Amino acid sequence: MFVDRVLSFRGSADIHKFRLHCSGVEDFSRIDGWIRTAIDRNAVEFDLRVYSYSDFQIFELPQSLFMSKTLVVLKLNSDCLRYVPPKSGCFPSLKFLHVTGDYPDDESIEKLFYCCPVLEDLTIDGVVRHDADVYISAPELKTLRISLSGEDFSTQNSFSINAPKLEKLDVMENSLSNYIVKNPKSLVKAIVNLYSHYSCLQCDFSKFSSALLAGIS
Repeated sequence: MFVDRVLSFRGSADIHKFRLHCSGVEDFSRIDGWIRTAIDRNAVEFDLRVYSYSDFQIFELPQSLFMSKTLVVLKLNSDCLRYVPPKSGCFPSLKFLHVTGDYPDDESIEKLFYCCPVLEDLTIDGVVRHDADVYISAPELKTLRISLSGEDFSTQNSFSINAPKLEKLDVMENSLSNYIVKNPKSLVKAIVNLYSHYSCLQCDFSKFSSALLAGIS
């Protein structure tokens, strides 16, 4: 295939930026190999968009992606990714992370942001249809953007944020999640945009909005 030839022509030369967008995927073995090759070539920026358009196909990211010592920028956009990060040594150099998920059913996304020691900029967006309990622990995080939409207002997501250096928080949802903001001593700017006027009909809207405002103030 074309991608195989391009990677083989480069020999063992380093790859600074790797960008792979594909859809209608049925066989993930080639994608797995391309990712491993890019990481082995010391990729610094990684942009992966993979869609299978199937509820039954799951692609588990290779462990080498999480353990990369050169990866600084990571963008993930998918409806079929499974995240199984290691318990330690995860993302040692990653500073910018952007995760987009359409209907992320797998609980693994809840563990993706648990250990990001040098992460400074995090964006989470997508469409959700199941409750998610996400814990974000990033001691160097300065900017956090969360943009979510759901199919109904019964979905209740929870975000626990432990980022003592967080300066900017940007939240945009059509159904407010439960936000627990810990150690917000560095927060300078917070933007909350509930773009659907039906969000106020959410049963826990008053409780969640009060908790969010208390956390950021």
